[in-house]
Amino acid sequence: MSLTHRVVNIYLKSQLHVSLAFCALAWLGAQMVGASISLPFLGTAFLGTALGYWALKFGFTLSSSWWWFLLVGTCVFGWQLNWSQQLGGGLGLLMALIYGVPLGQDRPNLRNGVGRWKVYWVALSWAWGTAVWPVLGQGIDPALIGAIFGLNFLWVLILMIPFEITDMASDPKYLKTWPMFWGWRPLKRAGMGAVFLWCVGMCLLSPVRLPVFVVTSMALIFVLKRTRPDQPRFWVDFWVEGLPVLPVLLWMLWDYVSLLFNPV
Repeated sequence: MSLTHRVVNIYLKSQLHVSLAFCALAWLGAQMVGASISLPFLGTAFLGTALGYWALKFGFTLSSSWWWFLLVGTCVFGWQLNWSQQLGGGLGLLMALIYGVPLGQDRPNLRNGVGRWKVYWVALSWAWGTAVWPVLGQGIDPALIGAIFGLNFLWVLILMIPFEITDMASDPKYLKTWPMFWGWRPLKRAGMGAVFLWCVGMCLLSPVRLPVFVVTSMALIFVLKRTRPDQPRFWVDFWVEGLPVLPVLLWMLWDYVSLLFNPV
């Protein structure tokens, strides 16, 4: 294994990639409603997401220095949040615990015990953490927050499709996951329709950034069209999971280009 592959594997295993994706989607949600994101929130969200996914995959590894680093860092940043964001973070923690709590001997937890229904809980948790939690205590219109919540919920459902299809070979048959229940090809077509709805919703909320959402939607459709059951795991773990970063980069690029041609 080359040095590059080793570095990427460590990066993925440490859960930093999924943390980056979570923070990117939270930043996008805050920008859509005109809210600001503080450094303490970003620190809490980034380290807390890594801590949560590490615990889900490896358990509470008290002997791991990385686990303790994530825990202490999350607490330090979380202490600096306003009280409403602290409560919101607590609710997010509760969602993660419900997702990972054992349900019984044959169905260890919600993550691998309820089949196709787990994706809705994942989408709900991410929508809360990226649309509601970042803007708590900032006096944002609840209707606008609700709209972003729905769009982020839809976004996560779309991104779950490649993961579900790739996991078909390893998931037990009794789970009846999305691709097992609907078929992976119809599921991909449904995902493309959902991409269209997401794009329309985002453009209606921020029409000035239509190119950002159109290009992002094209990337989503490309990913869905390319996804198949024998896709390498690296495809979803790195490229698909990192997709929330794309609209953030496009947003910044669009703002920069707009400033060049329309200087204040």
